[in-house]
Amino acid sequence: MRYYPENLRSQAVVWLWKVRDLIVTGVLTVLGLLLFSATGEGLFAVIGVAYGILTVQAEEVTVMDFIVWGARYFLLDQERFEWRMRDEA
Repeated sequence: MRYYPENLRSQAVVWLWKVRDLIVTGVLTVLGLLLFSATGEGLFAVIGVAYGILTVQAEEVTVMDFIVWGARYFLLDQERFEWRMRDEA
């Protein structure tokens, strides 16, 4: 099932994912399963599934968006405060 964007400027969504996120999730999961069958290490398959879970959309926002916003607010962007004296009238 494919949902077309209402305003035709937003990205196309397949089920609950953007098309790009669905492709990345599929590629990561397939590569992870191939590595799991070759080496017995399932870490990369788990990474693919975790990426898929983090990119599920609910009303144009994903869990990964919240994580990125939180990292920017708390870790990456500098807060700037300016202290001034009030003009006494």
